[in-house]
Amino acid sequence: MASEGKAILEFAAKLNIPLLFHAVPAGIDEYSSVEDILKISEAFPTVRICLAHGTLFCKDLLDRANSLNNTWVDTAAIKIQIQLVMDLVDKGVLESSRLIEADYSDHLDVMRQLVNGYPDLILWGTDSPAYAFITRSEERR
Repeated sequence: MASEGKAILEFAAKLNIPLLFHAVPAGIDEYSSVEDILKISEAFPTVRICLAHGTLFCKDLLDRANSLNNTWVDTAAIKIQIQLVMDLVDKGVLESSRLIEADYSDHLDVMRQLVNGYPDLILWGTDSPAYAFITRSEERR
Protein backbone atom coordinates (compact mmCIF):
# COMPACT_ATOMS: atom_id res chain seq x y z
CA MET A 1 0.00 0.00 0.00
CA ALA A 2 2.41 2.75 1.10
CA SER A 3 5.66 0.92 0.42
CA GLU A 4 6.78 3.28 -2.36
CA GLY A 5 6.44 6.32 -0.12
CA LYS A 6 7.40 4.65 3.15
CA ALA A 7 10.73 6.52 3.40
CA ILE A 8 8.99 9.88 3.05
CA LEU A 9 6.38 8.93 5.63
CA GLU A 10 9.04 7.73 8.08
CA PHE A 11 11.01 10.96 7.50
CA ALA A 12 7.88 13.04 8.16
CA ALA A 13 7.20 11.06 11.34
CA LYS A 14 10.79 11.43 12.58
CA LEU A 15 10.84 15.21 12.08
CA ASN A 16 7.15 15.73 12.93
CA ILE A 17 6.47 17.28 9.52
CA PRO A 18 2.81 17.40 8.44
CA LEU A 19 1.97 16.27 4.92
CA LEU A 20 -0.66 17.84 2.68
CA PHE A 21 -2.22 15.67 -0.02
CA HIS A 22 -4.38 16.72 -2.96
CA ALA A 23 -7.35 14.50 -2.20
CA VAL A 24 -10.62 13.72 -3.96
CA PRO A 25 -12.97 10.72 -3.77
CA ALA A 26 -11.93 7.62 -5.70
CA GLY A 27 -12.84 7.61 -9.37
CA ILE A 28 -12.29 11.33 -9.94
CA ASP A 29 -8.49 11.44 -10.08
CA GLU A 30 -6.64 8.14 -10.00
CA TYR A 31 -3.61 9.64 -8.22
CA SER A 32 -5.46 11.52 -5.45
CA SER A 33 -7.86 9.04 -3.86
CA VAL A 34 -8.98 10.12 -0.40
CA GLU A 35 -9.64 6.46 0.35
CA ASP A 36 -5.99 5.56 -0.39
CA ILE A 37 -4.68 8.50 1.64
CA LEU A 38 -6.86 7.49 4.59
CA LYS A 39 -5.26 4.03 4.45
CA ILE A 40 -1.89 5.77 4.77
CA SER A 41 -3.20 7.79 7.74
CA GLU A 42 -4.26 4.55 9.38
CA ALA A 43 -0.95 2.80 8.64
CA PHE A 44 1.18 5.73 9.86
CA PRO A 45 -0.66 7.15 12.91
CA THR A 46 2.29 9.33 13.95
CA VAL A 47 2.31 11.25 10.67
CA ARG A 48 0.03 14.30 10.58
CA ILE A 49 -1.89 14.29 7.29
CA CYS A 50 -4.08 16.95 5.76
CA LEU A 51 -6.51 16.19 2.94
CA ALA A 52 -6.89 19.16 0.61
CA HIS A 53 -10.20 20.23 -0.89
CA GLY A 54 -12.64 19.09 1.77
CA THR A 55 -12.97 15.52 0.42
CA LEU A 56 -15.44 17.21 -1.95
CA PHE A 57 -17.84 17.28 1.01
CA CYS A 58 -18.48 13.51 1.05
CA LYS A 59 -19.89 12.72 4.48
CA ASP A 60 -18.60 9.13 4.54
CA LEU A 61 -15.04 10.32 3.90
CA LEU A 62 -15.30 13.20 6.36
CA ASP A 63 -16.60 10.79 9.01
CA ARG A 64 -13.73 8.39 8.36
CA ALA A 65 -11.12 11.17 8.47
CA ASN A 66 -12.71 12.50 11.66
CA SER A 67 -12.21 9.12 13.33
CA LEU A 68 -8.42 9.41 12.92
CA ASN A 69 -6.30 11.40 15.37
CA ASN A 70 -3.65 12.28 12.80
CA THR A 71 -5.82 13.53 9.94
CA TRP A 72 -7.35 16.90 9.08
CA VAL A 73 -9.31 18.25 6.13
CA ASP A 74 -8.50 21.50 4.39
CA THR A 75 -11.02 23.87 2.82
CA ALA A 76 -8.77 25.54 0.26
CA ALA A 77 -10.62 27.18 -2.61
CA ILE A 78 -13.98 26.13 -1.18
CA LYS A 79 -16.01 28.12 -3.68
CA ILE A 80 -14.21 26.43 -6.59
CA GLN A 81 -14.62 23.03 -4.92
CA ILE A 82 -18.38 23.59 -4.59
CA GLN A 83 -18.60 24.42 -8.28
CA LEU A 84 -16.67 21.23 -9.07
CA VAL A 85 -18.92 19.15 -6.80
CA MET A 86 -22.08 20.51 -8.41
CA ASP A 87 -20.61 19.81 -11.84
CA LEU A 88 -19.71 16.23 -10.84
CA VAL A 89 -23.19 15.68 -9.40
CA ASP A 90 -24.80 17.04 -12.59
CA LYS A 91 -22.65 14.68 -14.70
CA GLY A 92 -23.49 11.69 -12.49
CA VAL A 93 -19.88 11.21 -11.38
CA LEU A 94 -20.63 11.97 -7.73
CA GLU A 95 -23.84 11.03 -5.93
CA SER A 96 -25.46 13.93 -4.08
CA SER A 97 -26.52 11.48 -1.35
CA ARG A 98 -22.84 11.27 -0.29
CA LEU A 99 -22.60 14.99 0.42
CA ILE A 100 -23.01 16.70 3.77
CA GLU A 101 -26.30 18.54 4.10
CA ALA A 102 -25.78 22.17 3.10
CA ASP A 103 -27.02 24.85 0.73
CA TYR A 104 -24.54 24.40 -2.11
CA SER A 105 -25.62 27.67 -3.68
CA ASP A 106 -24.07 29.40 -0.65
CA HIS A 107 -20.39 28.60 -0.06
CA LEU A 108 -20.61 30.17 3.41
CA ASP A 109 -23.31 27.69 4.39
CA VAL A 110 -21.18 24.78 3.17
CA MET A 111 -18.25 26.07 5.23
CA ARG A 112 -20.53 26.60 8.24
CA GLN A 113 -21.85 23.03 8.00
CA LEU A 114 -18.31 21.64 7.71
CA VAL A 115 -17.06 23.56 10.73
CA ASN A 116 -20.14 22.82 12.83
CA GLY A 117 -20.18 19.14 11.88
CA TYR A 118 -16.44 18.57 12.18
CA PRO A 119 -14.99 21.22 14.52
CA ASP A 120 -11.77 19.30 15.23
CA LEU A 121 -11.23 18.12 11.65
CA ILE A 122 -11.57 21.19 9.44
CA LEU A 123 -8.65 23.50 8.73
CA TRP A 124 -8.97 26.78 6.90
CA GLY A 125 -7.61 26.68 3.34
CA THR A 126 -3.91 26.08 2.92
CA ASP A 127 -3.51 27.70 -0.49
CA SER A 128 -6.00 30.53 -0.08
CA PRO A 129 -3.50 32.96 1.48
CA ALA A 130 -1.20 32.55 -1.53
CA TYR A 131 -4.13 32.98 -3.88
CA ALA A 132 -5.29 36.08 -1.99
CA PHE A 133 -1.77 37.50 -2.14
CA ILE A 134 -1.61 36.92 -5.90
CA THR A 135 -5.04 38.45 -6.36
CA ARG A 136 -4.16 41.52 -4.33
CA SER A 137 -0.87 41.86 -6.21
CA GLU A 138 -2.63 41.73 -9.55
CA GLU A 139 -5.15 44.35 -8.41
CA ARG A 140 -2.33 46.79 -7.57
CA ARG A 141 -0.96 46.80 -11.10
